[in-house]
Amino acid sequence: MDLLTIFNSLPNPQITGKDFVFCASPIDGYENHRISKDERGNATLLIASVKNSQEDVLPNIKFRNLSVLFDARCKITQENYVEEGYFTVLTFLGDKIELQTHFLKLCSLLLSSLGNSPKPSDIYKEVYRFVDLFKSLSEPPLKTVQGLWAELFLIEQSKQPMVLINAWHVSPNDRLDFNFGIERIEVKSSSTRHRVHHFSQEQLTSPANTKLIIASIFTEPTNRGVTLEELAQKIQNKVSNQINEIYHLNAVIMKTLGNSLDEAIKLAFDYELAQDSLQYYQLEDIPKIAPEHIPPQIFDLKFRVDLSGVPSKRKIKSCDKQGLFNSL
Repeated sequence: MDLLTIFNSLPNPQITGKDFVFCASPIDGYENHRISKDERGNATLLIASVKNSQEDVLPNIKFRNLSVLFDARCKITQENYVEEGYFTVLTFLGDKIELQTHFLKLCSLLLSSLGNSPKPSDIYKEVYRFVDLFKSLSEPPLKTVQGLWAELFLIEQSKQPMVLINAWHVSPNDRLDFNFGIERIEVKSSSTRHRVHHFSQEQLTSPANTKLIIASIFTEPTNRGVTLEELAQKIQNKVSNQINEIYHLNAVIMKTLGNSLDEAIKLAFDYELAQDSLQYYQLEDIPKIAPEHIPPQIFDLKFRVDLSGVPSKRKIKSCDKQGLFNSL
């Protein structure tokens, strides 16, 4: 759904009053809700809700670029028609057009998760998740664009991207990139065409009865490559009907890039080089320091490993048919 186009077509509301007043338009497939413009011209999402009893009133939310009012009585104008009702009101308060665009994109994801007639409990849960994600767009980035592009590339190249998205880390700070229980994947990228990668001791110390592989990819910046935004769209096209997976995909990207999102998604890398260079390495073949050889006084150990002489594979077989590695 293109909420930005709908919003840009809306005039400012022409009536005023003590209630919240909006000029709004229904949304195809989500006719109970509205994309709207308030008296100040702010982009606003109105989620149809039922007025709760006094004891169930939730506190409203407000920070620098966003306000949320639960179960607010609103007056809505659309063409020559006026309606009144209770809505949960999400309003963008900033003045940056790029951030407003991300707000509306997140609103699309929120509506996909809620559906046309959500229960009050679902509204509260999804709105708080929305707020947490929107806040991350004001935070510093947690990982390099190169590293994120490599992870997205692995998802996009896989036979079953939905499986990899579900195994993808919730937080960019997680120890491993993909965790499917027994089978796990850590993605390493290099912009120098040399397979020298940074590891932590923890990453190369896998729990018993688990299997870890390292995916090594050459990620070379180029103006004629595929941008991070284009790569993410390729993935979304492959899982177009999977609402939860699309939400998770966008959530990880936004949390990872934070306030660098606008510039970062435009950076491009050599897609064909990445395809040709993708190799997998099994944990047992990678040079490492045995835990028993590390004094207890030494911790948080990090080092670089040259994989150029380590046996590699283009494919890794899973322990069972439903395994993570078979999805690659």
